[in-house]
Amino acid sequence: LGHIRKDELFRSCHKMGISPSHVTLMNVTGLQDGQIKWETEKLARIVLQHVEKLDIEVILTFDDNGVSAHPNHISCFHAMQFLYSNGMLPSDVQIFVLESVSLFRKYIGVLDIYASFFSST
Repeated sequence: LGHIRKDELFRSCHKMGISPSHVTLMNVTGLQDGQIKWETEKLARIVLQHVEKLDIEVILTFDDNGVSAHPNHISCFHAMQFLYSNGMLPSDVQIFVLESVSLFRKYIGVLDIYASFFSST
């Protein structure tokens, strides 16, 4: 799955206007892709190191439902929540959380615009 996730990451960053030179890929023991929960504080420490080292101002993460209840995605949310709740992030860092939607909304395509408009926070 590693090469698939790498391609997905670079494509999504490209769509957001993020240069490939600003993308960091890591291979960390215990933080592999799969149906496992990642250790919150371990992931939080790694993210915080990069936020400080690279002077990151914006973090995009999943919500506590992880889009499709994916344990890795949920772990990302918990790590960001840990950093934020403990006042560990620099004050100028903004966190944006992707809202999970029901399977029905996930697959109705353009019709979801109306539901998103009225339910988005």
